[in-house]
Amino acid sequence: MGTYALRRVIQMIPLLFIISLLIFMLTAMQPGDPVDQLAFGNSNITPEDIARLKAAYGLDQPWYTRYFSG
Repeated sequence: MGTYALRRVIQMIPLLFIISLLIFMLTAMQPGDPVDQLAFGNSNITPEDIARLKAAYGLDQPWYTRYFSG
C-alpha cells in the first residue's frame, strides 16, 4: 500500500507542473496585460512609464522566461 501511495505522489509532480504551465500560458495569451489595463483608464501615464512598468514587472520578456523566473 505504501508503494502505491508513493507512486501516486510521484505521478502528481509532472501533472501539477503541466497544469500550472497550461494555466500560465492561457493567461499569457490573453490580449493586453495588467499594465495596459492600468494605462487604459489613466490619461496621465506616458509611454515611458508604461515601458518602465513592463520592465519592472518582467512583462517585456517572453512567457517562458517569466514562468521560470518566478
